Amino acid sequence: SSGVSPTQFTITNILASCASMKALDIGRKIHSFVIKHGLGSYVTVANSLLNMYAKAGDPVRASIIFGRMRVRNVSSWNAMISLHTTSILLAHNLRKWLSVILCHGIL
Repeated sequence: SSGVSPTQFTITNILASCASMKALDIGRKIHSFVIKHGLGSYVTVANSLLNMYAKAGDPVRASIIFGRMRVRNVSSWNAMISLHTTSILLAHNLRKWLSVILCHGIL
């Protein structure tokens, strides 16, 4: 109640901590805060959410966030590639993402 609101930088640091501790319950609350306060449009915040869900083993939520991102950068793509290369369906997912990358002219 100090009247000070967290910035995009505060949120990215909190989400990074949630990711490293695999504290998905806290991360989901922060995600709700991000939505409520319109901070999801910052690519750094979206990437932090993406990384948190990827590291927590929630590929569905990570994919939804990735799909809704208006702006993606190298960190966005790296998070998704990392998520899919660690999954059980490694070969299938890797082919899928390589085709997406090639289609977008990234490689």
